[in-house]
Amino acid sequence: MQYLDVNVKTAIIVHGYDENNNEIAKAVNEEQYVAKLVAVEKLRSVSGNIF
Repeated sequence: MQYLDVNVKTAIIVHGYDENNNEIAKAVNEEQYVAKLVAVEKLRSVSGNIF
């Protein structure tokens, strides 16, 4: 299995959807990055939001 060593921080937390199928989201202003080891085969999408 191949892995990526990445530094990430939380930008948005999605809590679910309302009765109109709109995302219930909260913006988060995290200052610190956290090191993560991610399995390439587990990736499903990558956000276009780059800070």
